Amino acid sequence: MTPPLYALAKLTVGTALRLAWRPTVHGLAHVPTSGGAILAGNHLSVADELFLGAVVRRHIAFWANPLTRITGPADVRRLTDEVMAAIQDLTGREYVAAYAPRREEATP
Repeated sequence: MTPPLYALAKLTVGTALRLAWRPTVHGLAHVPTSGGAILAGNHLSVADELFLGAVVRRHIAFWANPLTRITGPADVRRLTDEVMAAIQDLTGREYVAAYAPRREEATP
């Protein structure tokens, strides 16, 4: 069941995003209506998550990496690289192996 606040946001914000930007979406038929799924955006924009929620017909309940709890950072990095390689194969986009710096390395 879709939470009421999620449904309201999808109706208001989602509709506004779809009308204002008119995103082009390919492959929505491949998103299952229920059960687990991995939705991996290509992050061409910082607003990818908002647009993903606006166009996917089902409720998106988990927007983070579930491995950060069941494993260590090396396992998370390995899986992330595998998913990114699969996205590259599907889209033909160049894979850039550059990651955000760790917090302690970032400049204020």
